[in-house]
Amino acid sequence: MKQTILGAGGAIGTELAKSLSNYTKDIRLVSRNPKKVNPTDELFSADLSIKEQVEKAIQGSEIVYLTVGFDYNTKLWQKLWVPLVKNVIDACQKHHCKLVFFDNVYAIGGDNVKHITEESPISPTSKKGEVRAEVDKLILNAIEKNKINAIIARAPDFFSEFKDRSLLMNLVYDNLAKEKKPNGSVMQRLSIQLDMPLIWRKEQLFWATPQTPTIKFGIYQQTHKKSLVSNG
Repeated sequence: MKQTILGAGGAIGTELAKSLSNYTKDIRLVSRNPKKVNPTDELFSADLSIKEQVEKAIQGSEIVYLTVGFDYNTKLWQKLWVPLVKNVIDACQKHHCKLVFFDNVYAIGGDNVKHITEESPISPTSKKGEVRAEVDKLILNAIEKNKINAIIARAPDFFSEFKDRSLLMNLVYDNLAKEKKPNGSVMQRLSIQLDMPLIWRKEQLFWATPQTPTIKFGIYQQTHKKSLVSNG
């Protein structure tokens, strides 16, 4: 059955399309101006802010993946996220589609963010977090009421050639590539989100976990300029 990606073309949507091609060739990519990732991809142009277009975009799908990413702007999030997710939930209920929502960790705040599990409470501590919390609750309530079958997948950031909305790529990787020290405040934030300390020492970036106290995450090497070599 068809697998449909809403918000195709971004970092998550593109990598997801690549991975799904190992399991099926029946993949539909949906965005305003979708482009093929795999030769057999079906392209569907849609404005996901319009309810009717969302319904048409997912019709005939077994699983719908919501991978949309809006610009990093609080007012924009407050305006766009809730209507989008309501449209997607309603469309999935109408067409009996399973939903996978790729979310971040903004809805979980305070001490709860130090170690996130499936049981971590929704506890936002920022305006953006409040938006994501409202969105998550819409999906969780729809699941509880048996309207849809869905899951929420969380990740604090991503590492790929797509850098437009990644703090890790923009303020850590890019600085490493320019032989600069990574942004300290971002390093601290990522340490909290990843639940592990990130350490910058002698032009090397380390992470530490209880199982592996000093694993080299990446080394900026003079012989491989503008590259970050993953060792862990």
